[in-house]
Amino acid sequence: MVLRDRPRQTISGETNAAPGTNLMIHVQRDTEHYPFHETFSVGVRESGNFSVTTDAFTDKVSGFNFTAWVSRNGTRISPRYDGRLIHSLPGSVTFSDQRVDSSGRSAVIRSVTLSNGGFVAIRQGRANGSVLGASDYLRAGQHSNVAVDLDRPVDGNETLAAVLHRDSDDDERWDYPENDGPILVDGGEISNLATVTVQTPRPSPTPERTDTDAPTATPSASPTPATATATTDAPTTTATPSPSAETSDTAEDARTTTGSGPGFDVAAAFLALLAATFLAAGYRN
Repeated sequence: MVLRDRPRQTISGETNAAPGTNLMIHVQRDTEHYPFHETFSVGVRESGNFSVTTDAFTDKVSGFNFTAWVSRNGTRISPRYDGRLIHSLPGSVTFSDQRVDSSGRSAVIRSVTLSNGGFVAIRQGRANGSVLGASDYLRAGQHSNVAVDLDRPVDGNETLAAVLHRDSDDDERWDYPENDGPILVDGGEISNLATVTVQTPRPSPTPERTDTDAPTATPSASPTPATATATTDAPTTTATPSPSAETSDTAEDARTTTGSGPGFDVAAAFLALLAATFLAAGYRN
């Protein structure tokens, strides 16, 4: 049989006594040092079982053996059973090395276990160092990744301690140092050390400027003035009434172009030929 020096320890057994029978459980340590004799009245259930849950061993010195038995009406009706009262920590804490954001104003505790509700505090350098911050109220049981806000930023690369504290006034509010002192075991705190490092933000590298980075001006093509040229390769045909003799020359003039192209030379030669013909005719007359 094993009992722990903490609240709500259960002792149970079974018997062939009739249901409803009152029995007495005895737990005794009769040595010279730290003797005790605890008794608990129980009733037999319909199933033949009996049990009791007690806080009687919370303040007992642990690490010693004891003897237990059952009696009825003052007579022992069971063998004597050997047992041991062992020490049970009221909690545990795991605090791991970590890197925190550039503000350095918080830390995360990996796990916290409490047998009774309480808090976990962050202290500077050691378990009894200055308190830098504390968690919200934590109920009995196990908790993971408990965040604690700090009263000041972490100084670059710093050793901190996570320390368990009780809720001594049962108001579920952090009242230290007036109340809610650290949980002590054999005169020492339940704590765990870790190195907390502030992450320094790294500036984004500036890409090197290259020739292709700067936009290159592309000259637009200068407009080329249109030159009016005439060609005899593909004359444009338009539908017009047949020219009279009076308009024939005008029609021919309309087909000429200005400039030095081939069309100009042909027209000039034709006019010169006509002039020579009229002169010759006049001369004969």
